[in-house]
Amino acid sequence: MGRRIVSRLELGNGVVIDGENLNPYKRVKDRPLVFIAGMFADGALSAVDVRGKIVACQRKEDPFMLAEMIQKAGGAGMISWSGPKRGAATTPVDDLTIAAARVTHADGEKIIAYVNSTPNPTATLRFAGAVLNRASLPAIAEYSSRGPCNMSSVGVLKPDITGPGTAIAASIPGGANGTAPTRTFGLHSGTSMSTPHLSGIVAMIKKARPQWSPAAIKSALMTTADVTHPDGTPIVDETTGKPNCFAMGAGLVNPTRALDPGLVYDLAPADYIPYVCGLGYNESVINEIMAQPLQNVSCAKAGKIQGKDLNYPSIMVTLTPAAPEVDVKRAVTNIGDPVSLYTLEVVPPEGVTVEVVPNVLTFGLVNQRMEFTVKLKRGPNAAAVGTAEGSLRWVSGKRSVRSPIAVLFEPLPNN
Repeated sequence: MGRRIVSRLELGNGVVIDGENLNPYKRVKDRPLVFIAGMFADGALSAVDVRGKIVACQRKEDPFMLAEMIQKAGGAGMISWSGPKRGAATTPVDDLTIAAARVTHADGEKIIAYVNSTPNPTATLRFAGAVLNRASLPAIAEYSSRGPCNMSSVGVLKPDITGPGTAIAASIPGGANGTAPTRTFGLHSGTSMSTPHLSGIVAMIKKARPQWSPAAIKSALMTTADVTHPDGTPIVDETTGKPNCFAMGAGLVNPTRALDPGLVYDLAPADYIPYVCGLGYNESVINEIMAQPLQNVSCAKAGKIQGKDLNYPSIMVTLTPAAPEVDVKRAVTNIGDPVSLYTLEVVPPEGVTVEVVPNVLTFGLVNQRMEFTVKLKRGPNAAAVGTAEGSLRWVSGKRSVRSPIAVLFEPLPNN
């Protein structure tokens, strides 16, 4: 279910624009509207009389700072929007101290056009509350971190998964020295809201499936995640309006489906040692990372693997003209029906051919493990630079075990 906290703007010419704002406020009616371009440097408002007016601006500074400056200058309200690159974003922030609405870049352009069309532009701001079942939600919020990870472990797709994190009702802790909060609850956004959702889901799964390893739980979350809305339209990046595995990872977490994934990409703690050795850490550092009884690591004995070779629920490779082909091995463990058959569905990344051997997995036992190889080859129509994405899916009846495939067409610089 999508939810949007609407702040409604009514222009003097009758145009109504829905933006967003988390904090309720009293209606600001029929106030003069002024547009201020450029950065809000110290004293920027001194040249413009904003007392009693609603100020429209393109966001370049922190919204808290904008709101504070406008309020100190006597402004009655604020309308803001992002630049073209983040033009679709209306994700609000909480605790603004002034009546406000964040609108899309396109709506911001409409506001500018209206201001320039009349000598006496006016506007009304009204808090409209929550609007449910918005068709374009969920979407990946503009502030959410994006991949790929440009570190030495470029073979592991990041982020892993997406969870709810915008306009989440959460308790407010007290202040310093035990002072009581001014409010008990508030609406907050960010990783600090998404992480508790995922942690709670992991705890629920561990309670229901105590025999599953941490890697199995992670695999279940990733391979059952949603990449489309219930109507089949893709979940998109709020800033671009397009789907993107470097924005949402495997998809939006689906707790119900994660309880019955059918297959998992499992890993034991010791399986990470060749991976960590492959990152280039020396053995003294690795021994500090690893807990007993996995210490006293010898990379000479453990060997080294690249990130792409970790038995991960996603696949990420680099295909350059000099190295146009890569093989990736994976293994899945059957935790569904003892006797089951899984067939393959592949959506190849644009410009890349994908071959999977074998393309059918037949199981006869629970906990039976089967391996397969994914052969990826850069084609003549592949992009010279940039990325492409696809997916690999094992399907058996109601179960669908999906792994995103991400391809880089040029190496990433290391940090």
